[in-house]
Amino acid sequence: MKKVIFLIILSFMLIFPEQVRAEDYLHENIKQAVDFLKSVKKESISPFTYIAIACAGETESAGAKRACENLEKLLNSGDTNSYSVLTMLAVFANNDPYNYAGKNLVQILQNAQLKSGKFADSIITGGEELVSAHAWAIIALACAGASPKEPEKAIQWLAARQHADGSFNWSASDLATSDVDSTGMALTALGALGQAKDSPVVKKAISYLKSVQKEDGEFESWGARNSESCSAVIQGLIAVGVDPIGGEFKKPGGDPVTTLLKYQLSAGCFEHTKGGGGDEMATQQALIALTSVYNGKSFFDRLSLPSVRSLDGNKGIQKEPLRFQIKENSFCAVNNTGTGKEEFSYLPVKGFLFVPLRDLAVVLGIPQENVKWAPDTKSVTIIDGDNILIVSLGQTVLYVNNRQVQMNAAPLINNGHVYLPFRYFAQALGYEVKWDANNRAVILGSK
Repeated sequence: MKKVIFLIILSFMLIFPEQVRAEDYLHENIKQAVDFLKSVKKESISPFTYIAIACAGETESAGAKRACENLEKLLNSGDTNSYSVLTMLAVFANNDPYNYAGKNLVQILQNAQLKSGKFADSIITGGEELVSAHAWAIIALACAGASPKEPEKAIQWLAARQHADGSFNWSASDLATSDVDSTGMALTALGALGQAKDSPVVKKAISYLKSVQKEDGEFESWGARNSESCSAVIQGLIAVGVDPIGGEFKKPGGDPVTTLLKYQLSAGCFEHTKGGGGDEMATQQALIALTSVYNGKSFFDRLSLPSVRSLDGNKGIQKEPLRFQIKENSFCAVNNTGTGKEEFSYLPVKGFLFVPLRDLAVVLGIPQENVKWAPDTKSVTIIDGDNILIVSLGQTVLYVNNRQVQMNAAPLINNGHVYLPFRYFAQALGYEVKWDANNRAVILGSK
């Protein structure tokens, strides 16, 4: 019966594509994949099992802790990928990547960027061969709410490794062998660097993917059609703002998403290749891809900071765009018409921008009477429409409508004023937060 219902939904999609959204039929697929990964969590030390579960809005602290401990053992080798994956897992497991077991993982990754713009293959010995090391470092920094020291150089290095046909390969020295999976990863990294579908390097990569896509919507890598290639493409497209379901990637026989779902078995897991049986790695990648489609945002955009939308389908209200220009000692807030300027101080702490609570409330249109300070508990309650936010000084838990959100920085007092970690509270109030590195500006927009 479940299979019949699924086929009916797909048939309606073919007839009324504008009226059926991905979220309407992916919810059950996502839950089944999560249940499968939870079933193997006792044996698994794969970090991506717990990263994938986090992408679905859930956490598995004990398993994530074991995976983190396993990654810690690999740090002595200097492998940059190990630092990158540990940084991502630390964020998703509600740990502090700026102070993890005494290590500032974010700073270590930032310092691994070479003069060429490339993130070294090894923290210790350097190296410029692995495109994956470059991509994962960029993605990990985005998950931690940070960026490369020289983002433009990071983009330029990656663009210089793009093949004539628009593809990429995991090996930086191989400029001849095209690889779908590496191209998807490169797009994901470019998206983390703020590149979108109008970027020349992104356009070339998309053109390549369109040229190798099969008529049923599928992709292959190393001569074999497989689910992970579909997952890599989906993640890359979402990261740069391209719809993997409709438009240019909708073929007569399907699209990357409907094709990916064909690899899901009744147990909820995904196969790597047809007939190959359930595969933990294939399920991890499929779950990350499907939750990105479901939410309409890449996992590093959704999980780097608290997400307003979860699997229950709730969405934030529309917010007026704002731009905060960072000056030497102050923020300058300007609305989308260029008027209404407000300046206030800020504090840079552990890679986060802290701003005065009362000043931030004024700029965001929250009445002062809706900002309440409780001196006995040293807590602040902020009421903005239907949203109620509660946070206490020195505590890294933010309550959003009674839902706990773990932060990587705690509110503090400076010169008698309460300062909040800006990004967390803006997102909790329904804003999308973007960093404009070139102009040193923070941009708030509607989700």
